[in-house]
Amino acid sequence: MEPRTKPDFRVYLIPAVIAFIHGLLSVFGLSQGLEYYFWFAAIIIGAVLLGIGKQKNIVVSSLLIGLLIAAATGIPQTVFIEIYFENNPEYLTLGETLPMSPRMFILLLTPVVGVGIGLVVLTMGWIIAQIKSKI
Repeated sequence: MEPRTKPDFRVYLIPAVIAFIHGLLSVFGLSQGLEYYFWFAAIIIGAVLLGIGKQKNIVVSSLLIGLLIAAATGIPQTVFIEIYFENNPEYLTLGETLPMSPRMFILLLTPVVGVGIGLVVLTMGWIIAQIKSKI
């Protein structure tokens, strides 16, 4: 197995771009019913790139990928929360039941979701790296 030394920024960029596109589309209500496909694509691509890449520390890299995916989705929704609610009225009642503003809720939830995604990317990336090392 060759050492993981040279960072490859595509590992971070491609999943974040997919998530950002999802975030923008969701603001306008255009990704309804497709959310899981965007999340799945970003996570799988991040894990594959991590598993076959040369990242020095896959734990830190996977957590960064997860945080970028969550932030790239959450930031457009937070910035354009009013437009998001206009185009996604089914979430308006959910937003009214929160103990804080929906904008603050998304901002606080983003790192938690990002760490969860990062752990999934880590597990999948590690499995892919193990398979790659045996081939």
